[in-house]
Amino acid sequence: MTTATFEKALKQGRGSAIITLRTAPDREIYRPAVLKTCLRDTRIECQVEEERSGYLYSAIGVFAYPDDFLAEIQKEFLCPDISWGLFEQLTGLLCYFADDENQKQELRQKATGVLWDGYDRLLAALNRPKKTLNFYRRWDQLECLCVWLLRLGGKKEFQQMAADIGGLMRRYNPEPLCFNWFMTQAVSQFGRRWLDNFFLRHQDRPEIAIFGQLLTTLTAEPVQLMPPPSVEETVIASRQPGFDSRALAIRLARNGTAEELGRLALEALAEPDADVKAKLLWAFRITPFPLDIAPLLEYLETGHPALREVTLETLALLRDDRVRVLAKELLASPEKEAEHPVAAEMLCVNFNRTDAAVLEKAVRALRQNRAFWAYKRVVRLIAANTYAPVKLLPYIWKKTACSHCRYDIAAAMGKRGALTPEIIEECRYEAHEGTKKWAEKR
Repeated sequence: MTTATFEKALKQGRGSAIITLRTAPDREIYRPAVLKTCLRDTRIECQVEEERSGYLYSAIGVFAYPDDFLAEIQKEFLCPDISWGLFEQLTGLLCYFADDENQKQELRQKATGVLWDGYDRLLAALNRPKKTLNFYRRWDQLECLCVWLLRLGGKKEFQQMAADIGGLMRRYNPEPLCFNWFMTQAVSQFGRRWLDNFFLRHQDRPEIAIFGQLLTTLTAEPVQLMPPPSVEETVIASRQPGFDSRALAIRLARNGTAEELGRLALEALAEPDADVKAKLLWAFRITPFPLDIAPLLEYLETGHPALREVTLETLALLRDDRVRVLAKELLASPEKEAEHPVAAEMLCVNFNRTDAAVLEKAVRALRQNRAFWAYKRVVRLIAANTYAPVKLLPYIWKKTACSHCRYDIAAAMGKRGALTPEIIEECRYEAHEGTKKWAEKR
């Protein structure tokens, strides 16, 4: 594997990169790529892809002298303005260094010291006289760091962090500051009984007492979701110049009744302004449009870019022979290449066994940077439909940059009998933990 190919595979969290490192006669040529990837959050979809510290530490672990990795990770970790995703990744890497019994004691101690240095810096920043614009980002970073430190430490460390975080909560009271991730980790690590006794023993310490209130919130009644806006509120908001009402439309789509969604669809059809119409139709990107699609097909000819885009995405949820015809027309038009991914989604929803060759050709022609959602829809189709082109699964496996998506692809391959020993071996070293666990059971 060339260094460029290796770096691309490592950034995508592929098992093939780790296999290459473990088997290469001269693995040192890959050291710069591993270091570079450790200092970047290379996930393409952070909402579905897990952080990759464990995966990247397995890459570091093949090198005999990891000192330079730790030095560069320390330098980046202590920068004040790194992103949330990179902070979580670097925190995890430092904790793997600190917790690795096979690592040199000097490096383990250094990594532990860097973590506590970062903890002290975040506390100092959050204790400044005036709340800064970065307050909530740093608060989230502090919770992430505390979770990892708790995994490394024990009850003594928990008591120190409870007092420190409780002190911050007292200072900013009554503003609700959540630390539930940390408290959930503490319950998992020490048990509820020990925690109840701990807070009972320290109830005379106000900073620990206020922190202990978080324990009750974990078992309290679930917070009621914000009620969806009414149809009238959504329409009024959509007509306000400069106001982005799409979030309201999505809330209504997720939590509204069938009757409300029907009225919203009627309002969208009756709306004369194309910009407002596009905002109202935004709800039907995630829930099926409940009326006849003839007006939607007419909107595609208006020449309004935003209305055309949302209309195509609305049609992509609907099973209708007219949508199938439209999808094949779009895929046959080179001038509509930018719309080929959504057209492929349409064809998946309206798939007929005679469409297998058209779908395969279309998917192979998609540009990778636009194909994310189309790939996911194709994989679901192939897993459920025996007439769908199963040969696309190995192709998408090689093309997709999403580690979570490769879990779905591997599962679909297993269901359709398309797995190979090589792919199963790659799965054992993938960044996504679910993929590795799935491969262990094969």
